[in-house]
Amino acid sequence: MLAGTLAWRYGSEARGYGLTLACAAVAWYAWSEQAAGRAVRRHTILMGLALALGLWSHHYAVLIFAPVAVGEAVAQWQGRAWRGGPWVAMAAATTALVPLIPLLQVAAAQRMTFWGRPQ
Repeated sequence: MLAGTLAWRYGSEARGYGLTLACAAVAWYAWSEQAAGRAVRRHTILMGLALALGLWSHHYAVLIFAPVAVGEAVAQWQGRAWRGGPWVAMAAATTALVPLIPLLQVAAAQRMTFWGRPQ
C-alpha cells in the first residue's frame, strides 16, 4: 500500500500521474482482450477512449501508445492477418489532442524558461 511508504508525502505532487496510470492499465487490458478475440468491438472502443483520456490527463501518456502499437504489430505479423480496428482506435485517440493544440503551443513557448532559477 502506497500510503504506508515514504512516497506518501509526494502524493500532492503527483498531478495527473494516477489518472494516467489508470488509463494505461485500462488501455492495455482492453488491447489484450480484443487481441484475444473477446468482445473485440467493445474492447477496441474502450482502448481508444482510455488512450484519449490518458492524453488529456498528462502529456506522458503518449508513452502508453508504444506497447500497444508494438504488441499489435507483432500480433498481426505473427498471425499474418491485418486488423484495422486497433490502429483506427489509436488514430482516433490521437485526434483527441486537436482541442489541446493552443495549450501545447503556449507550453512549447515556455519550455526554455520552465526550469529557470529565479534571480
